[in-house]
Amino acid sequence: MTKTESIICRFENCWKRFYVSYSGDRNSSDFQGLEVYLKRVWFSSGIYHHYACDKFVPAFSPEFLRECIAQVDVAGLPLKDGESVQDMCDKLFPVIFDPKVMPKRVNQADGEDLVITSAANYYEGVTQDEAEKFYMIQKLAKWSTSCYVWNEQSSGAKGRSHTRRSLEGGWHVWRSD
Repeated sequence: MTKTESIICRFENCWKRFYVSYSGDRNSSDFQGLEVYLKRVWFSSGIYHHYACDKFVPAFSPEFLRECIAQVDVAGLPLKDGESVQDMCDKLFPVIFDPKVMPKRVNQADGEDLVITSAANYYEGVTQDEAEKFYMIQKLAKWSTSCYVWNEQSSGAKGRSHTRRSLEGGWHVWRSD
């Protein structure tokens, strides 16, 4: 699961609840903005334009979304164990409302780090250069698989790269250094 999916997918089933259960003025600019945003999200299967990969800009305020959330039964929210509604909003709202947080699903701009600047990737704390070096080492070692990224997640911490590969029985960790 990519870093975007891990945050947004938790929330995916709630959008319909917000839309259906909203009891305020459905002619307000915030509600109309929510309606347009939801149509875009549902058509594109996420918060990014399906061709341009740019994040949709909501035409409603964070306060309005908070109001929508408050109208939904807490049991219907995707809260993790011990997580409050406020904690969930603190994680979700920057992804939706801050144009600097995960602005592109996939960035292919020349001269930029494609891993760090793309929201849809399987890497946490890893640069494009580190990922390329990691897979080059695997290729040179002639690992028994021809597909190096299937069901993998990589992370980097303190100069060390780790890969978690999904295999039968759970995740297994390899170090590249």
